[in-house]
Amino acid sequence: MQKLSRRFVLTGSVTASVVAGLSKAWAGSTNTEHIISIRKFKFKPRDIQVRIGDTIKWENHYLAPHTATGEADTWDTGPLKKGQSKTLKVTAQMAGKYYCAFHPQMKGQITVET
Repeated sequence: MQKLSRRFVLTGSVTASVVAGLSKAWAGSTNTEHIISIRKFKFKPRDIQVRIGDTIKWENHYLAPHTATGEADTWDTGPLKKGQSKTLKVTAQMAGKYYCAFHPQMKGQITVET
């Protein structure tokens, strides 16, 4: 068996530390996909917390067409028939309340964490 030099051990330790640090940085920057089911005349979950860069996928599981539309009309999924879905990337403008354009009593809330 060969003796390991101090330089070899030190270089290996530094490399391992750098790799571990990069792994944590990459893990902390991953974006999450959130799924909101549309069932009957409700968004489930109704309220969600997301981060900028995450995605939200609305899936319509009901017979009637629905939309998810920002309260200030700054974003919209467009009409979703039964079995259709739409994924949007989260932006700061999506923070706040949203509704279904066909059924305004259907409401949800998006909280964007900073």
